[in-house]
Amino acid sequence: MACASKSIICLLSFVLGLVSEKIVDFGIQTTAVWYTVPVVENTTDLLPLHERLMNRTVLQTVSPLKPSIEEFVLETKVGCVVNNWTNKVMHWDRAYINPSFNSSEFDWINKTKLENRWIYLVGDSSLRMFFRALIHVIEPTFADPHFGSYLIHDKGGCVSEEDGHLGGGCLREYFNRDMRLRITFSFKTFADQPSLALDWLISESQKPDIIVGATGAWDIYFEKLDLGKSVGWFRHIAEVYSASLILAVTLVSCPPFRAVATEHNSVLVRALLDQNFSNLAVLDRQASTGVVEDEAVCQGFHAYGSLTLLHIHAFLANIEINYK
Repeated sequence: MACASKSIICLLSFVLGLVSEKIVDFGIQTTAVWYTVPVVENTTDLLPLHERLMNRTVLQTVSPLKPSIEEFVLETKVGCVVNNWTNKVMHWDRAYINPSFNSSEFDWINKTKLENRWIYLVGDSSLRMFFRALIHVIEPTFADPHFGSYLIHDKGGCVSEEDGHLGGGCLREYFNRDMRLRITFSFKTFADQPSLALDWLISESQKPDIIVGATGAWDIYFEKLDLGKSVGWFRHIAEVYSASLILAVTLVSCPPFRAVATEHNSVLVRALLDQNFSNLAVLDRQASTGVVEDEAVCQGFHAYGSLTLLHIHAFLANIEINYK
C-alpha cells in the first residue's frame, strides 16, 4: 500500500508498521526528467542502468520529438511500500525426507519458494557441493570459480577450512538480486567445532530463514565419532535459532565408508526425530547413495552431479509456504 506523499505520514506509517509487526520496506520510485546538456546523439546507454533498478520503477518513454541536445536523468524519490511477501510463512512439509535416486529429471519451479529469503549452510565439503548445486539451480549460468563445483571435488580456492572456530574458514556468500535471495556457506569439520561465522553474521535483526547443517564425516575419518555430539549440535542449532527452519543432512553412503556411514545415519535420524522439534527436519541421503557403485557420482563422503541435484530437489520440495 502506497503511503501519503508527506514524509511525516510516511515515517509514522513505518513506525506503526513496526509496532504491529508488519515489515515495511522503503521502495524506490524513479521517473525521467529533462535537462539540457551538450549534444548527445542517443540516450540508449542509460537504459541498462535503469533496468538494474527495482521492478516496480517506471521509466517514461523518451519522446523522439525532443531535440538531440536534451537528455534525461533519473530522479529518485523514496516512498514506503508494504511488501505482500512478508505474509508468507515457511514450514517443513515432512520431518523426514528420504529421496531415492530413480530419476534425473527435476522440476525446479520450487526454487521460487526461496524468494526474499536467507539460506545458511554450515557443514563439510559434501555440503559445499550442495551449496554450489543450489546456486546452479537458482542461476544456471553462474560461473564464479571461487564457488567450486558440484560435479567434481573442486574447493573453489578455499583455504583454512579447518579454522571455522578461529575465523571464517571457507566462507562464501551468494546473492541474487532478482530473487532477493542470500545463500551463505561456512565450513564445519568436527561435530563439536564452533562455527564462528554463525556468530559473525547472525544477529537479532539478521536471522536465516533456513539453516542447513551436516556433520560426521570428519569425526568418522579421524576416528573421533561421537553421535551424542552430532545430535547435541543439531539440538543446539534448533533451540538457539528457533525462528529458523533447520534441515539436518545425513552423510552420503558411498564406498569405502558405506558401512560406517549407514550406521551413523540410522542412529542420527532416529535420535533427531525423537527430539520432536517443530522447526527441524532431516534430509537422509542414505537411500539415494547407498546402492550407487559408480565412483564418478558417489565416492568417499561426496555425492556429485545428478545425486546432488536430487538432494536439492528434495530440499526445495519439502518447503511449504502458507499465507497469513
